[in-house]
Amino acid sequence: MADHRLGVLLWVCVCVLGGVAGTCPPGAYGYNCSYQCHCPQVSCDATSCCQPTICSRGWSGPTCQQQNVAFHRTTSASSVYMASSRAVDGDTRGNLYDGSCFHSAAYTDPNITSAWWRVDLEQHTLVHDVIIYFRTDYQYRRNGIQIYIADTAASPTDGVNCYNVTGNINGTDIPDVLSVTCSGKGRYLVLYTTTVNNDNVNVPIMDFCEVEVHVCGPGTFGADCDNYCFCEGDVCNYVTGVCPSGVCLPGWQTQTCYIACDPGTFGTNCSNSCHCVGETCDHVTGVCPSGVCTPGWQTETCDTACDPGTFGTNCSNSCHCVGETCDHVTGICPSRVCLPGWQTETCDTVCDFGSYGSDCSEACSSRQCKGDNSRCHHVAGECVEGCKTGRDGADCTQVSELKTHDPLVLDSISLVIGVVVGVVLTLLLAGGVLLYLLRTGRLTWMHGPVKEGESQDKAHTNIPQPLDIYTSVSELSHTDGDFNNYTGLDAGTRTVDKLYDVIQN
Repeated sequence: MADHRLGVLLWVCVCVLGGVAGTCPPGAYGYNCSYQCHCPQVSCDATSCCQPTICSRGWSGPTCQQQNVAFHRTTSASSVYMASSRAVDGDTRGNLYDGSCFHSAAYTDPNITSAWWRVDLEQHTLVHDVIIYFRTDYQYRRNGIQIYIADTAASPTDGVNCYNVTGNINGTDIPDVLSVTCSGKGRYLVLYTTTVNNDNVNVPIMDFCEVEVHVCGPGTFGADCDNYCFCEGDVCNYVTGVCPSGVCLPGWQTQTCYIACDPGTFGTNCSNSCHCVGETCDHVTGVCPSGVCTPGWQTETCDTACDPGTFGTNCSNSCHCVGETCDHVTGICPSRVCLPGWQTETCDTVCDFGSYGSDCSEACSSRQCKGDNSRCHHVAGECVEGCKTGRDGADCTQVSELKTHDPLVLDSISLVIGVVVGVVLTLLLAGGVLLYLLRTGRLTWMHGPVKEGESQDKAHTNIPQPLDIYTSVSELSHTDGDFNNYTGLDAGTRTVDKLYDVIQN
């Protein structure tokens, strides 16, 4: 158990009270440097308390936060054989003759019915633990001691009887060092007895070597004062640990303000929640060690939800919901309906290529957009790359008048002019080639049959003529009859007889 408590204590010192190393003035340590070291200054560390544990006189416990408020205080007794102050000098040796113990006197007076010893704590003190160091060289006078806590010194029994030491008459069953719980509040602590525990004396006698009244230093509580409370305002009750204000400093919880916030929470009364990736946040400041929040959260403490309309890691996604905004973590729209131009349950994805509007249900194919690779805007259907010639309006569906200053119209006119010029140039070139071929004789005209009333074209004079191998009709003999052979054809005959055409040479 002691090892466990020491481990908890070290955790408190190093982890909880840490973060101030090198910043506290000499002799101070802990949260906001609010605790004082009660050990040699060389052993006081701003984060590890008093290590090693070598406490100053009057202080004890694993962190030297347990104070003996009776140490070197004013004492008195019913009678004195050895000084009453020896019981608060810090010397716990148990041999009377070492000069470290108190011993009452007048043990020969038969009128003595009681013996008492008293220490003035100098202020109203909440007493909880009292330790008595008895003589080790004589055990008889341990039994029958009563402990009182009083507000005044009027009477040794004027107060609250918080504990009675009982045992064998010879005290052999009572330990040399007796630690008792004696709860009460007062200025004086009194040890009182009416018991005769002597083998040869018939009056009450008291003797013991040291009396300690332990209270916890400010801000600590528990049996060994090794629990630290973090109260807003006054320090906690060093016995119960309860904070008078009922409010803990940021990072702590329960009415004792001793328990750190549960993982994932921080701040006053642990009322804030952090959402860190990896380790949990610091229970006091809320800062995430990783510096990265889980989806849906932002700021260095990761306790602030994404702004409305955003979600996801680092709140980097935007949702476009109809009505309420989307969930800041998942991005899902409560209405499950997106604004025009968006789709999916998170409404963060634009409509697919060629569609737009509510539910991306409108098709851009009906739009008069320019170019095969054009698309309309995913929200309202506007043509992203402009309208075709003769169309205008936000959605390119309206018919427009031709305007020469319109870049699209100018482009169309330029195209027409280019085509016409190309055709004219082509025709001129073809005509020139044809003329050249005819003049050089590489190309001749091809004639069909000569029709009645038409004259046969003369052969081109530049073309060589074939040899005359024909005999004229007048040179041939002829006879009358069915088959007349004519030897000539005079001019008169040509005129009368229209059956013959003139053969031109």
